[in-house]
Amino acid sequence: MQIYVTWDLAKYIKSLGVSLYHPDIWNRILCLTGSYNDLQAVPAAVYLRQTWPITGERLEDMLLWLSDCQPRQGIFCIFPINLYASRAYETLDELSPKLSVETKVSSTDEYLIVAHGDPYTIPEFIEQIAWLAAALRISPPQETPVIMSPRITTLSVEASTGIYPNRITISSRLTFEIQDSEPPAVSVKGTCWTKLFTNPVIVSGYPILRKPTPAAGLEASLGIMTSLLQARQVVLLENRIIMKGFDTLLVATEFIMDGNLIMWHAYNSSKPGKRISYFDPRIEEITSKERDLPLLRSLKNCRHVIGWCSEATDFCGKLGTRSRTNTSIWF
Repeated sequence: MQIYVTWDLAKYIKSLGVSLYHPDIWNRILCLTGSYNDLQAVPAAVYLRQTWPITGERLEDMLLWLSDCQPRQGIFCIFPINLYASRAYETLDELSPKLSVETKVSSTDEYLIVAHGDPYTIPEFIEQIAWLAAALRISPPQETPVIMSPRITTLSVEASTGIYPNRITISSRLTFEIQDSEPPAVSVKGTCWTKLFTNPVIVSGYPILRKPTPAAGLEASLGIMTSLLQARQVVLLENRIIMKGFDTLLVATEFIMDGNLIMWHAYNSSKPGKRISYFDPRIEEITSKERDLPLLRSLKNCRHVIGWCSEATDFCGKLGTRSRTNTSIWF
């Protein structure tokens, strides 16, 4: 299968201000997958292993070679299985017993990816490339969440009649459909997380971890949450668990012990550039029974979802400044 895709991976990585050869690069780039009110924020490498546990990890090496390819040279990029394998140019290296991949760079942002395999390995590889190309690209200029859906268009299908009578060659183009409708207001349940980003891209059409409560918002680890807020600590204050940055504050609003899940609600400063207070009046009505509060040291072992919003009363207040990050962040 031949796949043409417009994708400047090297420019995207450069936009993050990091080195392509950072030893932990794919574990430090945050990507969003799902929908406006039901999504997951995890590093690229974590999502690859989570969704494709057998073959996903191998793609990390492939990305390094792909982003290092020079334009208009007609070379092959070989993607080694072994992380420490050397680079080669004239032979195909197998990603699995029935799949091998080669890449040509026709211009600065145009790739031709050719995958050789069977009807089972090829579709999985296409799924992986489509997610990567959607997640690891520069955000559109608008400052609202964007839903991006990868699409494969078949250009031609040819059946071989020569030495390999069972071989079929499919030529295709990978494109991306951007949902340009207005995103839901931040007062809608499950969407208060949008205050944490400037212009996030959400890749749709791919699986995420199931939550006990559907359409609950953005799931992220405790470490990612502290990075988004630039918070230094989680505190217990007046029977509330709070995490605070300069102009953004998260309050734990619900504890689902059966699912080991904590729901959070996000607040922004009422005025752009103004510090938010632990005693912001908007959080006064949020209380939790003392017996339901988990120990602070146990929070790192819980799942966390940002997006709770009361359906009876709107506690969001005025929309403040959108915070620090775009579609994918280095944290």
